[in-house]
Amino acid sequence: MTMRALTMNPSLPAESSTSRSRTATRGGLRCAASAVLLCIALSAAAADSAHRHSPSAAAGSVTSLDVYTRGDTLDVLTGEADAKSQVALWHRQSRDGGRTWSAPSRVDAGMPSPRRPHRGNDAQIASDGRHLVAAWTTAGTGWLGTGRLVTAYSADAGKTWARGGSPAGDEREDGQSYADIAARDGRFYLAWLDSRGGSQGVRHASSSDGGTSWKANASLQRGSCECCWNTVLPAPAGALYVLFRGRSPRDMGLAVSPDDGASWRAAGAVGAFDWHIDACPHTGGALAISGKTGAERLHALVWTGKPGARGLHVFSTRDAAAGWTPAGRLGGEYAQRGDLAARGGELIAVWDEPVGREGSIFMSRSSDDGARWSPPMRLSAGGVNAVYPRVAAARRNLLVLWTEAAPDGPSKLRMVLLK
Repeated sequence: MTMRALTMNPSLPAESSTSRSRTATRGGLRCAASAVLLCIALSAAAADSAHRHSPSAAAGSVTSLDVYTRGDTLDVLTGEADAKSQVALWHRQSRDGGRTWSAPSRVDAGMPSPRRPHRGNDAQIASDGRHLVAAWTTAGTGWLGTGRLVTAYSADAGKTWARGGSPAGDEREDGQSYADIAARDGRFYLAWLDSRGGSQGVRHASSSDGGTSWKANASLQRGSCECCWNTVLPAPAGALYVLFRGRSPRDMGLAVSPDDGASWRAAGAVGAFDWHIDACPHTGGALAISGKTGAERLHALVWTGKPGARGLHVFSTRDAAAGWTPAGRLGGEYAQRGDLAARGGELIAVWDEPVGREGSIFMSRSSDDGARWSPPMRLSAGGVNAVYPRVAAARRNLLVLWTEAAPDGPSKLRMVLLK
C-alpha cells in the first residue's frame, strides 16, 4: 500500500517522504500493516495545510468539506472562514485521482452567503461529468437559524458559477439543511431535511438540466432526526437510495426509489437497534455499492449510541426489502463519524475515534465485498484533533480527507492519498 499526505497547494504535486518497513513512522503519522508496507508519510512541507489562495483564508479556518468522485476526477468543496468569521465556498478539481489540483474558484460570489456551515452540515457538491452542482444553507428562521437551500451550477469544470434553481420550490426561510447531492446519467439528485408542516422531515428533488432548475420535490420521511446528515446514492437500473436518521427510534432508515425518483417506499431500519433518545446525535451514515454489474451488494455504515451496541456498524444486502446482513463493528465503542466507498469488490471505510483526548482518523478495508475487514489503521498524526473523514475512491487512488486542529488553532484540511 502507498500513502501520501497532501496539502491543498493548487496545481502542484504533493511533496512526500518515503520509508519501507513492517511498521513505518515519520512526521507523527504511524502506518501499520502485516507485511511490507510502503508509507509516504507527513513531510515537513505537508505539515502546514493552510490554503494559499488568499491571505484571509490562509489565516482562517476550514469549517465545511465535501468531495465527489467520478472516475479519476475529484471535486472538493470547502467552506473557509476568514478572520472575521465570514465563510466563503471554494472549489478545486483534480483530474488525476487527487495527485494535482486546479486553482481554487469561488462558488458563492454574488449569491446568498452560507449560514455557518460546519462539519456534519457541510456545503455539498456533485458532478455528472459535464456540470457541477453545489448546495448550501443560508440564514433564516429554522432550526439553529437555518433558512433556504441555495444551489449553484458550473458548466466549465468549476471555473465559473451561477445561481441555480430552488430545490424546495419556494422561498420559505424555516430551515432546509443537512443536504446531500449525487449524480447519474446527466441527472442530479438532492435530499435534505425540511421543516415544512411544522415537523422536520426528509425531502428529495432532482434536476435534469445541470442544476438550472429542479423538479417538484417529494417527501420521503415526515418525521426525522433534526440534525443528522443524509446520504443519496444512485444505483444501477434507475434505483435511488436515501439514508437518513429517524426520530423514534433514532435508528438509520432507508428510502428506496426503483424508478429514478418517480416513486418512493420506506425500506425500514438499517440495523434495528431500537435506540430511543430525545436528542440529536449529529451523526448520519454512509452508503456504497460493490461488486460486478448484476451481482451488486449495497453496504451501509451506520452509528448508534444505544448502550451495549454503541459504535459504527457495517451492514450489507442484495435486496434492501429482504433485510440486512450484519458484517460487524468497525473500531471501538467510541468510533463515530464515518464514510464508505467502493471500487469493484473492494470497500473502504474511514471514521473518527478518540485516542486519549484527541480525535483520530482510522481506516479499514475489505477485499471480499465486506465479508471481512482489515484491522483499523490510523491515518492522522498526534497532537491534533482530527474529525469527520471522507473517502473518495478514484480509479487510480484512494483519497481520504478530514479537518483537524491543533490546540487553540484553526481547523485545517488534511488529505492522504493511498493506492
